[in-house]
Amino acid sequence: MKQTKSLLPVVSEKDIKRYWDMQRTMLQNDVFCAEDLLAPFTEEEKELLLSSSRCDQIEALCHRKKDPIRRLFFAQNEEIVGFVMYCIYASEDGKCFVFDFYVMSHLRCQGAGSAFFALFKEQAMHEGAAYFELNTHCVRALRFWKRQDFLENGTDDAGVILLCLPPKEQGTFTRVEHPDLSDADILWQVRKLINGWRNEQGESAVTDEEMEQLCASAAKGTASLLLVRRGYRVVGMRLMQNGICKAEFVEPAFDCETVRNRLKNR
Repeated sequence: MKQTKSLLPVVSEKDIKRYWDMQRTMLQNDVFCAEDLLAPFTEEEKELLLSSSRCDQIEALCHRKKDPIRRLFFAQNEEIVGFVMYCIYASEDGKCFVFDFYVMSHLRCQGAGSAFFALFKEQAMHEGAAYFELNTHCVRALRFWKRQDFLENGTDDAGVILLCLPPKEQGTFTRVEHPDLSDADILWQVRKLINGWRNEQGESAVTDEEMEQLCASAAKGTASLLLVRRGYRVVGMRLMQNGICKAEFVEPAFDCETVRNRLKNR
């Protein structure tokens, strides 16, 4: 029997309640017990993720005017069997960040997840997405996303593995010397790249104290950063201290000869 798959927007109060019920099920049955790429969640972290305050925060983000969070149900033969929560950052570079992607367990390993992602991808691109990004803490999820052509792309600012489905167009890359680290947008992107480099070296994520030391060293001139940007996004960096290269990292999804050349000393 042919299975008809579709996407349904989360709109009504009934929809929203159902969404949160399904998300709690996902957290309890899939997330909290599958942290095999990270340290186990603490009880405090679990309580926070299940808290009403987090629900309220996300609902507020769903209603903001700039880059609102969006949610869709996955339906098979009109039965709701999963959901996706995502945000398309039109104010940046069209990145679509997928916060949650969930398919009920009885449909897994049957191609349902791939089919729903294909539907979602088409919908998101119609809404303005240029490329896709997400993070993961689970080996099973990592394998699934690699089957959807995602690449491991360093780590986020907390040291969690990032995956990226790159844009079709390479875009224009610009070199930025001595970036302003007082700019919060630049600083968190630099932190991601430093974490990507440290992950490659088998080291733990950079700490707040270490980032403060880097900013202080840059201000004194004993450390300098060279960045490469693709529009809004910082995709490569080189960190120099006392004339010695201490770290260099390019996001794999954007790694190319052009970016490497931009990072070379003139």
